[in-house]
Amino acid sequence: MRVHDNIENYDLLPGVSLNEAEEERVYELLSKVVPDLTSRCASKMRTRLYFNKNIKGRQSPAKEITTHDDVFVAALYSVLIDARFYFGYILNLLRKEILERALPIDLFDPISDIAVHTAQAFDMEEIRKKARSISNLYQRMVYVEDRVADFCALNEDDFEGDEFDELMRPIKEQLSRLHKATQQMLKYAEDHLADYEDPIDKLLFGDIKPVAARKIADTLEKPDNLESVPNPESKIPKAKPSKSKTKLEQKKCALEFSGKTTPKIRRKLLRFFHEHIGKKPGVKELEYLAAASDLGMILIPDFPSMCQEFPEYADKDNTFSYYLGSSGKLLKDNRSQKHKMAVTACANELKEALK
Repeated sequence: MRVHDNIENYDLLPGVSLNEAEEERVYELLSKVVPDLTSRCASKMRTRLYFNKNIKGRQSPAKEITTHDDVFVAALYSVLIDARFYFGYILNLLRKEILERALPIDLFDPISDIAVHTAQAFDMEEIRKKARSISNLYQRMVYVEDRVADFCALNEDDFEGDEFDELMRPIKEQLSRLHKATQQMLKYAEDHLADYEDPIDKLLFGDIKPVAARKIADTLEKPDNLESVPNPESKIPKAKPSKSKTKLEQKKCALEFSGKTTPKIRRKLLRFFHEHIGKKPGVKELEYLAAASDLGMILIPDFPSMCQEFPEYADKDNTFSYYLGSSGKLLKDNRSQKHKMAVTACANELKEALK
């Protein structure tokens, strides 16, 4: 999971500063605890036993930071919130612990068991990985359609509060994209059977030539590119490359700008966003969007538009929903003093960058 790749982007407890050795110590502990919790996250009992033994309750001050210290509890919570529902059992325990310790941390609502189970059953990273591993495109299609059917069988009434919308909407969107991409791959394969040696066996029913298999796998979630990446061993001429363009020029911007922004300002603003969003830990990068919205430059995007413009956010649906989504308040109507100051600082940074 991407949570494992995000460990070094942990947040510090507000008002706390650490020296280099202490920062490394927190990272070292997170690198041990996060995998331990991942291996237990499907079991409420095993998660609880691990938490009670290794995290719960403050201990007497030690020479170096331990997993019982406030700074570690805060760091662990900040790392896991991007997969909030997946790690629901441990986050519920951490939430209670943080409240008991009265730590100054913005907290999510408690997470229901059905939300935890659903998030783990529909881990899109694992579903995509499984789909890629099925070289038989017909069988891959069956697998994807089975997952879509399982999803459709879920009952909204089983979820608490806004869980269904916050959890299921991103899963539905990603499943839909995967289903469409798989359909287009299968159609592409069927349309070009004549260009493959022993096509039925090698293209549709597995045993795909290695180079072709890689090309097909690379297009799994890029259906618009399917027609331009035929098997390099086939006789189909490749699409002629167009003139090189920058990343920002290659795609239509998914953000909605206000009428008060000129084309020049929009280009500068978009460039600024791409230099910062996806590059900073926690929710700091979302503060730039909130700042631009406060300045009347953009409308807050919905999550699909956010992912289209910033692919780095594909697995941060929970964080986005909680802070800027339809039910999010912490960077909109209900900002803490900390977030008010942070957004103001971002607004000043934006103004300076746009001069």
